[in-house]
Amino acid sequence: MKNNSPQKQAAISWIILMIGILLAVIGAMTAKEYRVNLCLLIGAMVVVGGIVYHLTMMKCPYCGCSLVGYRPIPKECPKCHKKFEE
Repeated sequence: MKNNSPQKQAAISWIILMIGILLAVIGAMTAKEYRVNLCLLIGAMVVVGGIVYHLTMMKCPYCGCSLVGYRPIPKECPKCHKKFEE
């Protein structure tokens, strides 16, 4: 089993999303005459990558149950009831 807890996976996905949003904002601020520049395009792709990472990696490390819709992230799996390591 992997030692990656869902809390760590959520933190990684939030970091990826924030970097993408920062790049997209910088790209939007430096764009001239409503043209898309490279920084804006890369930022948008990083945001999409962060969303995909979050949707694919937010799973129970024991049974693979998806934890995407749970807020806050539970301390144990709702399906197999095993506690997550911190």
